[in-house]
Amino acid sequence: MKNAFFFFVFVITGAFSMAYGQQSQDSLFRICTEEICELGSPSGYINQHGDTIISIGRYFYCYTDTADKMAIVQDTNGQCLALDNLGKLLFYVYWSDMGPDRLSDGLFRIIVNNKIGFANAEGKVIIKPQFACANQFNDGKAQVTYDCELMSSGEHTSMKSSTWFTINTYGERISSK
Repeated sequence: MKNAFFFFVFVITGAFSMAYGQQSQDSLFRICTEEICELGSPSGYINQHGDTIISIGRYFYCYTDTADKMAIVQDTNGQCLALDNLGKLLFYVYWSDMGPDRLSDGLFRIIVNNKIGFANAEGKVIIKPQFACANQFNDGKAQVTYDCELMSSGEHTSMKSSTWFTINTYGERISSK
């Protein structure tokens, strides 16, 4: 009987911690009007209490399934935005040919005032937006430039510049070997 009581207290305490712990308080959960949430399906976000944080249909699509610190959504103009867990804009997310930029070496490209920088999965800006063009990180390095020209070819866009240089994940310029 004594063991059953402690087990009950342990389960209740654990459930309370999960429901009201820091991570849970910050989490948002995507909801959809359709059974399967596909690109373009009306979607939105609720918190762990069921409160609507971002109403269904406010954005064209909500990409992030469960958002602990940040959610990525697409507006009706095709732009991707990173929102905090209160639904406030953090920055725009770089749109590649395939959709919103993905994490690579723990960072993804963002846009602020038409300049490209890098943020982490929590939405923290790691390398301030300052580049005209930037490639994703690969093995801790990314090619960036302060001046470039975007060249469209059908559905694809390429970046042209004669002044590319390499940075590390801290934004420091390094020699490319």
